[in-house]
Amino acid sequence: GTIYLSRQNRKLYVLSNELHAESRFRRLLMDTLPDLVWIKDPDGLYLGSNERFGQFFGAPEHDIVGKSDFDFVDAPLAEFFRHYDRLSIEKGSSVTVEESITFASDGHQELLETVKTPVFGESGELIGVLGIGRDITERRRVEEQIRYLSQAVEQSPVLVVITDTEPKIQYVNRAFEVTSGYSEEEALGQNPNFLSAGETPAATYEELWSALRDGKSWEGELRNRKKNGELYWERAHIAPIVDASGETTHYLGIKVDVTEQKQQSEKILYQARFDQLTELPNRLASLERLAQMIAHDRRRGGLTAVLFVDLDDFKKVNDTLGHGTGDKLLIKAAGRLRDSLRTEDTVGRLGGDEFIVLLGGLELASDAIAVATAILKRIEEPFLIDEHELLLTASIGIAIHPDDGNSVGDLLRKADAAMYQAKNKGRADYSLFTSQLNVELQRRVTLEQQMIGALKRGEVAVFYQPQVDLRNGRTVSVEALLRWDSPKLGSISPVDFIPIAEQNGMIDALGLFVLEEALQWVSRWRREIDPDFRVAVNLSPRQFRSRTLLEDIDGAIQRAGVPPQALELEITEGVLMLEHARVGETLRSLVEHGISLSLDDFGTGFSSLSYLRNYPFDSLKIDRSFTSDITDDPADRELVVAIITMAQSLGLSIIAEGVETSEQETVLKQFDCDLGQGYLYSRPVPPEHIGPDISS
Repeated sequence: GTIYLSRQNRKLYVLSNELHAESRFRRLLMDTLPDLVWIKDPDGLYLGSNERFGQFFGAPEHDIVGKSDFDFVDAPLAEFFRHYDRLSIEKGSSVTVEESITFASDGHQELLETVKTPVFGESGELIGVLGIGRDITERRRVEEQIRYLSQAVEQSPVLVVITDTEPKIQYVNRAFEVTSGYSEEEALGQNPNFLSAGETPAATYEELWSALRDGKSWEGELRNRKKNGELYWERAHIAPIVDASGETTHYLGIKVDVTEQKQQSEKILYQARFDQLTELPNRLASLERLAQMIAHDRRRGGLTAVLFVDLDDFKKVNDTLGHGTGDKLLIKAAGRLRDSLRTEDTVGRLGGDEFIVLLGGLELASDAIAVATAILKRIEEPFLIDEHELLLTASIGIAIHPDDGNSVGDLLRKADAAMYQAKNKGRADYSLFTSQLNVELQRRVTLEQQMIGALKRGEVAVFYQPQVDLRNGRTVSVEALLRWDSPKLGSISPVDFIPIAEQNGMIDALGLFVLEEALQWVSRWRREIDPDFRVAVNLSPRQFRSRTLLEDIDGAIQRAGVPPQALELEITEGVLMLEHARVGETLRSLVEHGISLSLDDFGTGFSSLSYLRNYPFDSLKIDRSFTSDITDDPADRELVVAIITMAQSLGLSIIAEGVETSEQETVLKQFDCDLGQGYLYSRPVPPEHIGPDISS
């Protein structure tokens, strides 16, 4: 006889007068169910079960029928089962309970979620208890793992943020709330950039999203703002979260507040390089800067002036008014020195009442004399210190690189000697260690006279120096270099005539000439050598001021019939020292046009790293002053390695200038430098000499 069940008043009734497990319950206890199903009589004896129940307890149904829980589990657990059987009977309705079962065979445990329901006959008599159990062991294990993980994330000092792909924040932990000041409710649904302080370079965000779109993680530093307006630095690791099909569903951000570490590092660096009293660069930082300026002169030419400034009779101030007044006087004197200079010049304190002034990029020694004269006049103005009006003078010694020396020590000694010459002349004066003013002035006048009309007369030409891929030795690009061969003066170095052209305005016409020539030739080389061949052209600060710069470049590209990607513009630090808002706007416009940007002479400037962070450069050039010594000087080698590593982390390509030996090339290859340029491959040559085997 088949049975039927009906549920009335939350009770289970059997519409039959007979009870026989084999005939009445076989169809009820469906063997196909994944859950455990069984029925017991009111005394707790099993009347029947499905196959899943038998598999769970390791016994066939015929060995289960007629037995109780005491036959399968220990007494306390059997009593536990029996308690909930009785409870369901007493309530007359279903009871849900979790039951943990330990198997005597191997001691392992399983967790069941069981629903126990009393079964009644059609006349209302109790027949037994029906049980349906589901194995939830794995589910509880996963839930427990999730709980532990959730607790760990919530209690972690590391900031954790999860967003969807829009991206909108879906989760933040407690550390995020504490650090940012925003509650979870305030953060949920927001784009993470609501924290941005506006000081993280756009290139950083572009790099971040480029990595995430490629399915890669990104790591870097972000400058954010807390709810209370306070700025902070965070080191962030952001990675995509993918599903089983490999599709990105969320982004996970793990962040650490590194503000305190950065402040400590900056403080230590500041204390090591700046004078605590005057806040000027100290002796170490000043002489390092002088070394950089000397290296730049060797690469680009020009003069660097070293002014040794000593305050006359300063000891009398300390002796008569005390060291406190003397310190205040030093602070004010340092401020006047700083105010007398250009932003690109350096003034430092060597110690005591001795200061050093460094003037770079000079064309004439007389330029240094003009600065020294201005300093003397500024120092002679009365100082008001603690109601005392103090009069002060200074003696200045001047040494010029390269005329007076080629090393930091040599120039410093000669400037010091010249300073004593000034004191011997009566103080409150300057003295040159040596003077070439008349020769220099005459040379400049002659060059300017001959430069007029040189372009029309065909005296200037563009030469090209190959840039070689260090991985395969192929020439992939060239740098365009201007040359002037005067019938009257002979071959004139760019070091001599470029600064004059910058000052008299002729650089605009010369720069456009180089650009037109270079793009016409690269059009030919892309057909004959490599369709991706490129040419690098230097862009001077004077050209950068031109309001028609973008128009001139676009016109030259169109006339040559090449894509913008064929052109790379080399930018020096002098360009970046111009008006910052306009510089950034112009550089971004060039990049948007598809033109590559390279930071030239990297390592010789004072703020090169900040430029890489703030401007959209594609590559940087390591200055030849570092490349030349990488096989002999461990410090230069380590510096070059650091530059290469940093550039790679920023996604920039690296070009090493001044490669002259195979040993230098080997070191550069060892550290994965991308391109090499120098006499090892070729000197600058006419365009007709450029070919696929130029560097072989």
